[in-house]
Parts: sequence; C-alpha cells; structure tokens
Amino acid sequence: MRKISILLPVLLSFVCLFAYSENIPEDYIYVTGNTVKGSEINKLWNDKDYAGSFVEGRNITIKDFYICNHEVTQQEYGEITGDYFRNPFNKGDKVGNDYPVFYINWYEAIAYCNLLSIKEGLTPCYIKEGSRNPEEWGELPTFWGDDGSWGDIKWDKTANGYRLPTEAEWEYAARGGYDAYGTNQWFYAYSGADSYENDPPESDAELDKTGWYAFNTKTGITESKEIDKDEDGYGIQKIKSKQPNSLGLYDMSGNVWEWCWDCYGVLKSDTPDIGVSGSSYDQHSERGGSFFNPAKRCSVTARSYAFSRDSYNNLGFRLVRNAW
Repeated sequence: MRKISILLPVLLSFVCLFAYSENIPEDYIYVTGNTVKGSEINKLWNDKDYAGSFVEGRNITIKDFYICNHEVTQQEYGEITGDYFRNPFNKGDKVGNDYPVFYINWYEAIAYCNLLSIKEGLTPCYIKEGSRNPEEWGELPTFWGDDGSWGDIKWDKTANGYRLPTEAEWEYAARGGYDAYGTNQWFYAYSGADSYENDPPESDAELDKTGWYAFNTKTGITESKEIDKDEDGYGIQKIKSKQPNSLGLYDMSGNVWEWCWDCYGVLKSDTPDIGVSGSSYDQHSERGGSFFNPAKRCSVTARSYAFSRDSYNNLGFRLVRNAW
C-alpha cells in the first residue's frame, strides 16, 4: 500500500499533464512554473523604470502553462474572425500571412481567444454577462468608442482554452523560465540577448540577434540612426525571422507590443499574481516593445499600456493556455 500511495501523486500529475497536453498545437512551448521572489536585482540597468513584474517583495507563483512560440499572425486571425485586414495607414503597415496581426484592441484579442477555443472544442476562458461566446457579446468597443458601459470581462482561471498571458507569465517566459531563473540568463536585457550598456540604450547591436526595433527594421542590423517611417524596411517584420530565446520563443523583444490580461498600474509587493485589479474598460498592459521603439523599450522589463478599446500599428498579441 505504501508504494501505491507514493506513486499515486506522480500518476495523478501525469494524468493531469496528459489531459492538458491533448490537442496542443506543435508551436506551443511548455513552460514549467516556479515561485519567483521579487528583488531589486531583477530590474535592469539599476533603473526603477525597468523593474518589470518581479519587484522587491513581490513573490509570484507561476503555474505551468503553454505559450505560443510566435505572435498571432494575420492569417491565423483571419481564419478565426472571418476577415482581416484593416486598411494600412503607413508605409510600414505590412500585409501578409506571416506578419503579426496588429491594429487589434484588447477586446478583439479576448474575443479571438474564445472563438479559437470554441473552434477547437475547448472551454473558453472569458465570460461576459454569463456568455463565453463572443458572438453573443454584441459589437465590440473600438477606438474612442467605449465609455465603459459595454460591460466587463471575467476570466475563468480553470478553463483550458486560449487566453492572454499575465504580465508575470509573459516576463517569466521572456526571461527563459524555470531553467533560466537564478542564472545569468535571467538578467539578460532582452529576450534571448543581453546588453553591455550601463544605461538604458537607444540602440544596441546585441538586440539584433533576437529582435526588430527602431534602429534595425530596415536591414536587421543596427544602423547609426533610427529608421524613418518613409524608408523601405520600416515597420513590422515576418515572425520567426530572428533567433528565439532559450525556450524557443520568437519576437518577445520587438516587432509588435503584446497585450497582457492585467490592468496597468504601479506594481507593488502586495500586487496579486494576476496583476493590478480593475475593469475591462481600464488601461491594460503591453509587453515586449516594437519596431517603433528604441532598444530599452524592447527589454524584458519594459512596460507600456493602452486603453482596451485602443489599437495601433505596433500592437498585437500572443496566446497561452493552462498546463494544469
């Protein structure tokens, strides 16, 4: 009986893992969770503006999850929603199957998660007024078109469908996850590449290895000046055209900012693991930087935000799923 009792937790863990690993697309990476202790040493360049999610005194338990190795593409988005693409505004607004989707607001990203989950027979994560079907939610708020009356989105954290990552999950994966924690790699400035600058840099040739940003979007190699929006090569780039980080994740630094679930706000020692609380109408966090930004804004700790209704030509998203 003792042998059985010892083996039972192991068997149960295997069964749970198997159940959640069914129907996982091949481009999703398994990320082993951990409890990350917040510390001053987690911030980059000893700069309070680059402290990231794991601030002093904030201990976060991250459960195992799957994360897509690339940003959602225009083709993937169009296959689920039925149509894409919004008319480009600038020369850099590139259209193509292998380019990341952009001009997508937070509500649209949330709806996409549920629609994809429904298509694959999974339990959608997001609920509005008792419904998990975005087709029953009514017209989604758009740029300048939401006064907060549309309603609130709730997250069923036990659902096995697709969802947006929390800021902590995003940064944990960008830094390299379980195997990187406590090693030099954890303190890399960018996802999969380090910086040797003493201050947050505008341009940094080290970022050329893994990211598209404002000084290399023309050639892929850092230039002496910021690429202008009227120059050839400016704008988003095809996914997976730079090196991945140690987990096999592409474009975690640069290309397009990526929506997260969390409302945006100051992160403190007592901030919950799932981030700052608030309503769907509030500002939501973005991570990763973009082709439009200098190197420092593409670091693994750089944070930004937009209102849920807002959409921009350098803002997309990436999907995750529970693995427990």
